[in-house]
Amino acid sequence: MGQGDIRKEVGIVYHTCETYPRNYHAWNYLHWLINGTFSSVYHHLSDETGRGDFLKVLVNVYRELGAWVELHPSDYSAIHQLCQMQAIMEHLREAGVLTEDAGEGTKSPSTLAGHCLSLLSSFPSHESLWLYLRLALRDEPRSHILDRVESDFNSNLHAAKLLDWYCRGNTNSD
Repeated sequence: MGQGDIRKEVGIVYHTCETYPRNYHAWNYLHWLINGTFSSVYHHLSDETGRGDFLKVLVNVYRELGAWVELHPSDYSAIHQLCQMQAIMEHLREAGVLTEDAGEGTKSPSTLAGHCLSLLSSFPSHESLWLYLRLALRDEPRSHILDRVESDFNSNLHAAKLLDWYCRGNTNSD
């Protein structure tokens, strides 16, 4: 599939999810498209132009997902896809395939947690955002974030559940 076709299919996914909210099947299809695009990046390692085109698709989808989550904070399927995209972007950075220029505007894990906290300040009752924070903090030092959660959201039931979960030491399981 060419990068232009992938962009069209991604547009269809967004349209479908707008028409049918929290559409698991559409997000699953997006995941399939992303995996194919990711594979195409590695298939075109020797072709600078082809690789750049597929990287551009991945970066654009990642940015669009961040914006989608801001407009649809209760769509956990989109949040999950954003966190999966974050892992792909980190992998591409670590492998030296995604340079800072190409990945400009993509979030680091700590920025992803910051993105989530900014959404939580507006929508503290959305459980999906608390699950987002849990995913964003999976492999990151979390003491300063958890201190902020404890001070800013001390009366929130979801914050209490998150803090309780971390206090139990279950940091490796979902």
